[in-house]
Amino acid sequence: MRRRTASRRTPDSAKRAVDTPRDTSRREFLKASAVGLVGTALAPGALAARAVTAADDTRGAIVIKKQGSFFVGGTTVSAPVNDGIPPTDPAAFPPGQIRINQMYVQYQIPESQKFGFPIVLWHGGGHTGKIFETTPDGREGWATYFLRRGLAVYNIDGVNRGRSSYDITNINLVRLGLAPALDIPRINKYAQERAWTAFRIGPALGTPFSGSRFPVEAFEQYSNQLVPAYRDPIESDRNIAAAVALLDRIGPAIMLPWSQSGTFTWNAAIQRPQLVKAVVSVEAGQTVGSFPPGGLNVLAGANIPMLLVIGDHDPNRVANAKILANTYASLGGNATVLALPEAGIFGNAHVMMTETNNLEIADLIIDWLKKVGKEQK
Repeated sequence: MRRRTASRRTPDSAKRAVDTPRDTSRREFLKASAVGLVGTALAPGALAARAVTAADDTRGAIVIKKQGSFFVGGTTVSAPVNDGIPPTDPAAFPPGQIRINQMYVQYQIPESQKFGFPIVLWHGGGHTGKIFETTPDGREGWATYFLRRGLAVYNIDGVNRGRSSYDITNINLVRLGLAPALDIPRINKYAQERAWTAFRIGPALGTPFSGSRFPVEAFEQYSNQLVPAYRDPIESDRNIAAAVALLDRIGPAIMLPWSQSGTFTWNAAIQRPQLVKAVVSVEAGQTVGSFPPGGLNVLAGANIPMLLVIGDHDPNRVANAKILANTYASLGGNATVLALPEAGIFGNAHVMMTETNNLEIADLIIDWLKKVGKEQK
């Protein structure tokens, strides 16, 4: 027999499931989403049973129907140099055609799909799709947890990021004295000090906020995944084009952008509104100014629901998200703000998908997806 069945027969374990902080927090969210927020609250019925299921689902094997990877987008160009040493050097890689601006996509499809559309996970600045994989302290990440809960998952590396590769042509041209220094693309990388404070882990490196959910003992593991990010404005157009190509390939999908990728996602959705069935924005592009003129009208007209998820210690972000939700509602759209502290969940930073209650937050996202009708009937 499955361990899941055995756990349900044990009164003590069932009682613990009913009384878990995860279950209490979910009830608070359901209440909050009906008070001062746009959108309807999720029904609190059967939360105890659902909490037991969620806890048990973190154990055991995942049956995968199909998995793989591919690239979308991209352009073939002629690179005058492909090396940082002079072309006359016999060791130099010769000029020639290269591919640039492509996007890497990894996917897994469960044997038992419980939702009508896949979910696309998109990392933020300075990160790759690794952020959604195993957490820095070795727990299950969102990529496999959503899969476990019945969602097909597409996890991407943005253009000029991670396994999508980088266009190094101008860097080499400048190194060889064949282009001015300002032709080097703007590239940056998070120092540990900036990551710690900018992502609201704490006020200074090594000092977490009281009640922090971040696994501080694994901060070096987290830091290992920080990568260089190309930051010139043209990168937005490149990422939007690749996202449109992804939607054209896989068809209708739920988009989950985090941080920097919010603006990319909104613009891709505006170009392909018929292919975006919901957006779960995790601290990603949550201001009215994140949208081009008329963009919100397009999304509202396409009946695209949005969930705006926000962690702790950022009241300005919460206020802006509520303005966005109300504006979207005035256009006929459906938006819900999930400010975690207002749902009784405290201590989450910007990197909430890595934190000790990451699956609790994932459960809230799944509940919302069910409420807006994305679960298969």
